[in-house]
Amino acid sequence: MYPFNPEVAQKLLKRLLFSLLGVLAGLDLVCQLVHQLGGFCAGILFMLASGVAYWVREYRMRPPSRPEKPGRAERKPILPGGR
Repeated sequence: MYPFNPEVAQKLLKRLLFSLLGVLAGLDLVCQLVHQLGGFCAGILFMLASGVAYWVREYRMRPPSRPEKPGRAERKPILPGGR
């Protein structure tokens, strides 16, 4: 009897291994890109990519705007004392 499920552990280890390999391959590609373009051009490129990623993230997180229904009045608070 195992204290953990071997199939789940194998899937987790496989996911971690592929994630690690992906990160290492990505870092290698970034290093090659910086080497080919030069530090300044690569910095500009990464800043542009960061700005685009921020814009996409903010655009996706913004709730969809609901159109105002015509004829619906704005709620008015009722003051204490009936005034």
